[in-house]
Amino acid sequence: MAFPSIQSSDVRLSSGPICYFRSHCKGLTYGGLIATFMRETPPPILAIEPLAGGAGMNRKYTNLCIPLVLCAWVHVPVAKAYSQGLAVRNQYPTQQRNAAPHHRALASPATLSSPAQAISARPMVTSHTDLTAPTTNIGFQAASHISSGTTDAALNTLPYRCALGDFNGDGKQDIAALVQDPSSSFWLSILLSYGDGTFQQPVLTSVNFGTNDFLTVGDLNRDGKADVVLVHSNSIDVFIGDGTGHFAAPVNYLTNIANPVAASLIDANGDTLIDVIVASGTIDFTGNSPVQTLLGNGLGALGTPSTAHYPGTVTYGVFADLNGDGHPDLASSAQVFWGTSGDFQGPITLTGANTCAFPFGAAQGSVVVADVNGDGRPDIVTADCWQQTITTFVNLGSASFAAGISTWAAYTASTVTVADVNGDGKPDAIVGDLYSLDMMVLLGNNDGTFTPAPFGYPAGGDLWTPPLIADFNSDGRPDIVVPSGISDEWASLVYLGGLGDGTFVAPHDYFVRGGAQGSAANSWGIASADLNVDGLPDYVVGNLSNDPNVGVTVYLSNAGSPSKFLHPGVNYGSGGNLQFVALADIDGDGKLDLIASNTVPGSPMVGSVQIFLGNVDGTFQTNSTTIPVISGAGLGQLVVKDFNGDNKPDIAVLDTGTVSALTQAFTGNVWVLLNISTLASPSFAAPVNYSLTSPGGEIAAADLGNGHIDLAINQPQSTGAISILLGDGRGVFAAQPDFDINGFYPAGLTIAKLNPSPTAHPDLIVAIDDSNGGMGIAVASGNGDGTFNAPVLYPTSSNTASSITSYPAEVRVADLNGDGNLDLVFTNFGDGTVGVLYGTGQWGSGQNPFYAPVDFAVNDSPLEFLLVDVNGDGSLDAVMDSASYSGLTTFLNTGSNKVTLSSSSNPSASGTSVTFTAAVTATPLAGEAGVSPTGSVTFNDNLGGPLGTVALSGGVATFSTSSLAMGAHVVTAIYSGDDNLIGQTVATLAQNVNALLPAYALSASPMSATLHPGQSANFVVTATPNPEYVGTVNFSCGTLPAGITCLFNPPSINLSGISPATTTLTVTVTPNLVASSAPTQQSYHAVPMTSMTFGLLGFIALGASRRSRRTWSSALVVVALALILAATGCSGSGNKLVPTPVPQVTPIKVVAASRGAAQQLNLTLNIQR
Repeated sequence: MAFPSIQSSDVRLSSGPICYFRSHCKGLTYGGLIATFMRETPPPILAIEPLAGGAGMNRKYTNLCIPLVLCAWVHVPVAKAYSQGLAVRNQYPTQQRNAAPHHRALASPATLSSPAQAISARPMVTSHTDLTAPTTNIGFQAASHISSGTTDAALNTLPYRCALGDFNGDGKQDIAALVQDPSSSFWLSILLSYGDGTFQQPVLTSVNFGTNDFLTVGDLNRDGKADVVLVHSNSIDVFIGDGTGHFAAPVNYLTNIANPVAASLIDANGDTLIDVIVASGTIDFTGNSPVQTLLGNGLGALGTPSTAHYPGTVTYGVFADLNGDGHPDLASSAQVFWGTSGDFQGPITLTGANTCAFPFGAAQGSVVVADVNGDGRPDIVTADCWQQTITTFVNLGSASFAAGISTWAAYTASTVTVADVNGDGKPDAIVGDLYSLDMMVLLGNNDGTFTPAPFGYPAGGDLWTPPLIADFNSDGRPDIVVPSGISDEWASLVYLGGLGDGTFVAPHDYFVRGGAQGSAANSWGIASADLNVDGLPDYVVGNLSNDPNVGVTVYLSNAGSPSKFLHPGVNYGSGGNLQFVALADIDGDGKLDLIASNTVPGSPMVGSVQIFLGNVDGTFQTNSTTIPVISGAGLGQLVVKDFNGDNKPDIAVLDTGTVSALTQAFTGNVWVLLNISTLASPSFAAPVNYSLTSPGGEIAAADLGNGHIDLAINQPQSTGAISILLGDGRGVFAAQPDFDINGFYPAGLTIAKLNPSPTAHPDLIVAIDDSNGGMGIAVASGNGDGTFNAPVLYPTSSNTASSITSYPAEVRVADLNGDGNLDLVFTNFGDGTVGVLYGTGQWGSGQNPFYAPVDFAVNDSPLEFLLVDVNGDGSLDAVMDSASYSGLTTFLNTGSNKVTLSSSSNPSASGTSVTFTAAVTATPLAGEAGVSPTGSVTFNDNLGGPLGTVALSGGVATFSTSSLAMGAHVVTAIYSGDDNLIGQTVATLAQNVNALLPAYALSASPMSATLHPGQSANFVVTATPNPEYVGTVNFSCGTLPAGITCLFNPPSINLSGISPATTTLTVTVTPNLVASSAPTQQSYHAVPMTSMTFGLLGFIALGASRRSRRTWSSALVVVALALILAATGCSGSGNKLVPTPVPQVTPIKVVAASRGAAQQLNLTLNIQR
């Protein structure tokens, strides 16, 4: 197939597929690319040539406009087939003179003609245009964006240079920015600070400015309000401020500095007045480079320029008095020129200097002078560009500097600013990374060295000027404001609020430090699981690099750190083409293994799957197992699922496609590898391929409704085809007719059941990059048999009225705000955002299931991403990779909260009331203000079902019940959420319900007493409560016999559920007690002795013979005497017998009453008369 030849003033393509260029010369393409930059200004002509493998490589080339062209392959996230016209994002508008390559101006994309077949002729069903804005404030914590101003013609502006100054004399630092509008006009924008992190509407003043010019700020007329000096080629303009952000008409002063490379407002002659000094980067007729000084008069006027020279040239420098002699010196990244009353002397060469390798020279802000070791002498710090370092030259105080000390700082350290950002009194370095587009914060050690940053802060777009460091919100902590933007998309001042510890409010970019100098690496695939078993997710990132030492990167969580930051990345494997990754236990040893698809360039190309067996601590074995896939092409995205039901994870992987030499058809395959591994021995059955009509871009595996795992594959280079392969549960798939998504360039896709109806089936959700027929998220409802209904397209950007082109790259489904409705979350590759279509829960006819999109700026090229709980706060965060660097970005959810649940009595007694209290507390991210929770809490019992829903009051909801059955219950409290806090946060409580026990136990001491009439006895009665019982107990006696009384002191006691309480019971028996209830006593009378005697005598007389009677008569005398003694006693005290008394036993009933219930304690009273 012959590709059309297309030319433009910026890009010339021939004999290859069309490409799509974007920020800092990064391009998206399909193999076989030959592109040559033809520019009038630096950088010089650069050529992008295809890597080995030729045409048909579904890859992304990356070129960063450096002398040694660096190209890397990446799977295309935003498909741009050859049939689409070339859309070039013009980084350097031709209207700008001497355009600096690190500046991206607002210019309309150059749109070229394209073949008719490239325009979508079948627009899909579009969503209703009346999508309402969501009420939720829940989203992701992004850096704030501040407009640099809008012109009278309603044109937005792009900030180019920035400086600090107090322009209204209120003691707050304001911002001066040189901005450009799309018509290439420049403006001076003044943003007056409110002192709370926000600013007044920018005040714009039209100015002349060039991309190599300087913006300087100082109080020239000593009125306490900042003024502005713009330094141009051969002239300067002075703007005297009036204290409102406006200026008097500028006064122009001519100079002989055609190529300004250094400019400062400084006291050049020691008279305490501000002067202007400017240096040229070009030698004049003297063979040296001129420096001109314009002395200030303290009233805002400048004198005639005086000229001095320095021997040599510099590309960028700063003026400062480095040796304390009162004369400004000129410092560059490699030399120092000493100022005198005449010409500059020197230079001295800085030992160990790393000269910037940018083809256009050093960037403004690449050299800074500051005291970084606390000795009172100004030192020099340089940003070393592709050397990846900053270098410190410590001032030795004798017109000399120590050898440079270099610290790894960034992939491309373009600018550096020095300030104490963590409040420890030691200067820190804030470095702009032109490659990853991050702000790197290196904490200082106060000895000229710095600690490499553990992560970076993405501004969301390009970084072409040094940041401003000041306390903009009056909290005593330094903040960062930096100009940033994505060409042709957006531009603003990005505000990163300082937290006082050297960290800032913004997403975090994690990366691998170092790497070969001049190399390029981008991350692509991403997978997550808890590898080190610390309760937090860990991450694996696939990479694409021209550094052969780069493989995959593992980032382990750090649960022990207060902010749950990640550990630095660790590399596994090599080759630079381990792009897509997954995690699964391949060999069945209970440890997660790492799976990566690999491409080895060559002819033919070789594809394989690499298996790195996992260890128990989150690390992997360094020696991988290679599973070859002989496809004649490289391998792309993969998915891991159990396809044949043997509980082993299998693999489906896409190849990158091949071009038929006969038909020029570009086709691809999906390869299925069934797992036959044994312990510690990964192995797969021979790969089985299923052909696709064109190469697949992304693959998803899920049950579409047939009870088995099925496959869905998008085809980015097709006219909108989605391949559907139905599984049979045995590892075999049957290809179905391609589903037409009705839009060109399908990108990310996922499968999920969006409609909660029980009769609904899984749906197909696809990101569409068709800028002609429709760009957005397409939702095709499923029929449960592998077929789908006509897709509905939903927008992906909230900036519908602007020129922003979102180019959605990936889409995921989750309930992000916890309202019970599924949301669509997606990355926008075009404008560097994460977008959300929050679900409404309305799926009826004519209803909109989603609100209007909301987007959050994250990094300049977000691609694949996951939704996981990064920091363990219970809310879903986003983790993504980027086409701008090798690493991952964490993007935290703002709606986290915590629910606690307590019980009034645990264990409780069956039938008694128990009160459950749920407290909801917001857990704001660092830098976020706390909010008061609203909404409601639903209480549930696992045994009895729903208990009830209660509205929060002061963040607390209570529910009381006495209906819990005996047994072990699990009670849950589910928070509904509100507009600021996520819902569905849950607290659980194990509630034990036992048999009913008395509220308190009664006891007494003593339990019995013996009394005579007229006496009293005291009993101490004790009530011992159950731990949860609180109440008042009233005492009384039951019915008492006549003559007995009782008295309690006190008559009632209070129980607190902690300690027992006592009362004293006094029982009294009256003196004249007649015990009517006692048993009857029989009378007891003495027997007369005479009767006893005569009885005995009679006995003898009657019962004995004569002889016997004489014997018994003698015995009788003895017996009679004994009887008399027994009857009268030995004491001789009386002659009457006394009976033994029998006590009266009387029960005393102590009655204790509380809460309508009574208990009884029985005491015993023995009464004797």
